Amino acid sequence: MTDSSGRIQLSPNPDQSPNFLFDNKPLHSRHNPEQEAARFAETIRPGPNELVVLVGVGAGYARVLGRVLTPSQIIYYEPIAELAEFLNQNGFVQEIEAQGSRFYSNQEALLKALRGQSGVRIVSSPRHRDFFPDSHQELLRSLRTIDQTTTGRFFSRWSYCFFRNLAASQSLEFFPVRRRQDENSIGPAVLFCGAAPTLLEDLARFDLDRHFIIAADTALAPLLAGGIRPHLVISIDSGYGTLYHLRAARRVTDLRNLSVLAPLTAHPGLGDFFGKVIRYRSTFPMDQILGDGPLSTIDELVNATRNTAGIAFLAARAIRAASFETAGVSFVSTHGDSHVRGTGYLLYALERNSRTSPVESYRVGGYSESLSHRNIQTKNALETMLESWAPMPSEKANSPTDKAQLEPLEQSFESDELIRFLESSWGKIQWEQIGHLAGASEIARWRRRLQALSIRQPR
Repeated sequence: MTDSSGRIQLSPNPDQSPNFLFDNKPLHSRHNPEQEAARFAETIRPGPNELVVLVGVGAGYARVLGRVLTPSQIIYYEPIAELAEFLNQNGFVQEIEAQGSRFYSNQEALLKALRGQSGVRIVSSPRHRDFFPDSHQELLRSLRTIDQTTTGRFFSRWSYCFFRNLAASQSLEFFPVRRRQDENSIGPAVLFCGAAPTLLEDLARFDLDRHFIIAADTALAPLLAGGIRPHLVISIDSGYGTLYHLRAARRVTDLRNLSVLAPLTAHPGLGDFFGKVIRYRSTFPMDQILGDGPLSTIDELVNATRNTAGIAFLAARAIRAASFETAGVSFVSTHGDSHVRGTGYLLYALERNSRTSPVESYRVGGYSESLSHRNIQTKNALETMLESWAPMPSEKANSPTDKAQLEPLEQSFESDELIRFLESSWGKIQWEQIGHLAGASEIARWRRRLQALSIRQPR
């Protein structure tokens, strides 16, 4: 943290309102600091399920956030000891806690309060961030540790699904295969459809008959309801919510003539909906192990976006698509809708409807009016991917055929072959590299599952 001792001075404004100087530079406006804070508050506007953490409270003018925003959605954090002491002595902490907000001056206590929370948005006071950059960076580094803790919870679910998927099928098809494609060939123009509220509006700009359409599983039901059948669906979520989106789509039409692209860590129920499940080799540790053996001919898809859009981009590049465009990928809400109408979220809400839990009280997590911290990372990662796209002559683009675009890039593997390789490689796995994600007891449980699969009787 920045050593602020001796560099901070209390220096009243001309109207005697409090202010601080840091190396002789004022922390707040000298003329109307409260109006300055109010303008800053107007730029925040969290979504209904977001929690805002304001880093840097200074002399306390940030109390106006509680007048503009919902106080229970605000956490005030002042990492500089001299400023935190002033806020305590001058009634700021008592005032905002009476409103329903929380205040922290200890980073460890703040991180403990945030652990397990979803929808957390970190906002830094501009001058505070400029004056004390070290304290802000220290907090961000610690928040990444929280993110690892959250990832650890998902990691357990991914591992469960991985072994379930290995056990569910005798033969597994993987994509994309190295050295199987003609370097001079040009694939179709690819259009990826996400589930943002603007999806149907965005689609009006495209000649859909000329595109190979890839859809996120969340967007599948709205597309089918609109008479649009994607050539490929992508599903990467291992959670139970995935099934609601697929059941909503199956209410519209039979999905058995559709193909889905998914990792081995995706939900095991995909095979109950789609006629064909095509796997891709992900960065999941078990997949990396298989990449040193049976899956050495399969390209690893490194998805920096943590979003289906990233996998769609990599799939488009693998089939040498002439172009890659998106619809329904705004990452923000529109007219109060967090997603396009008709997703599985609505089905989930309807099934939970009762006298004690009416559907009107249901609020789904999703896109909010402004980009969340995670969606900013996703958007930036996707934009970086798009910048790396090597455009090809669109007039030479192939017409979009269905599975034929992917089948030359697929390869089948017996699941028993994958299981045997994992079993024989277990002692070579460097578990300490993922120690922050899995404890010894969990690793032992995977070992038992793998042993049970390796001795199973042939079907």
